[in-house]
Amino acid sequence: MAIMDFFKANIRNFGMIRFGDGVKDRLRLLEIALLKSIPKKVKYFLGLNGKSEEVIKNLWNGTVVKINGVKYALVDSESFDIVKEFENFILHWLNPKKGEVFIDIGAHIGKYALKIAREVGETGLVIAVEPNPDNYQMLQRGIMLNNLKNVVALNMAAWNEESTLKLFTGHLAGHHSTKIDWKLGWHEVNARPMDDVIEEFDINRVDWIKIDVEGAEWEVLLGLEKTINKYRAKVIIELSYENIGKVKEFMKKEKYGIIKISSTFKGLIYGVPRKYAYFLLLPL
Repeated sequence: MAIMDFFKANIRNFGMIRFGDGVKDRLRLLEIALLKSIPKKVKYFLGLNGKSEEVIKNLWNGTVVKINGVKYALVDSESFDIVKEFENFILHWLNPKKGEVFIDIGAHIGKYALKIAREVGETGLVIAVEPNPDNYQMLQRGIMLNNLKNVVALNMAAWNEESTLKLFTGHLAGHHSTKIDWKLGWHEVNARPMDDVIEEFDINRVDWIKIDVEGAEWEVLLGLEKTINKYRAKVIIELSYENIGKVKEFMKKEKYGIIKISSTFKGLIYGVPRKYAYFLLLPL
């Protein structure tokens, strides 16, 4: 295959190189692109089957990319897709102003937390909650890389009571869950109601809450009841369909309306049946 044909056939792989934050990051992305572009038959001939995937996995971890002026430290390939293009429809609805307070529950590596921190400015505040230690480490690194002074990162799970939970390991860094056992192991995490956490901060407002917790949204909402009732924050939430009925009743009691803002995903994720969509919860 000619050199130009090779690059054309792998335009997406090589196109990601430009997002590397520095020379070292671009070189790592180039190496990933080259390894991903090797045909399977060639990998087999060279004895690279399985080995190249492990190398790629290690190269993704810690690579820094810059998307729309924000620097993100990645944990895996999915985290690059997440910060680059996944769920970008949420940004159409999530439009905080200077000085506002944003609570990001299930912050991952900071797709929303880091961007929103720049938008709310020095007079605003972002509280980012992430229970997985690897994601949390990259979230902290992202805060440092962007020189953000208005983000508080918490390595814990949001819940409806203070407890210790099993956080089940997902196939990818965005799939760790306290509700879905992916059969890949687990580790213990501390969990608290966000009402208790928010009370400890010297703030007099909560304007926005984002919840993406892989099926645990009901417990998270129960732990936010005082905050929602007091501050009337706008809430963007990923809702599993088994939770929709009770969440609607809960929000109706709080005098909130609920608007579906995404299509419904229905299918298997690594063999586990999932059905969910994103909703905007607005005070009436």
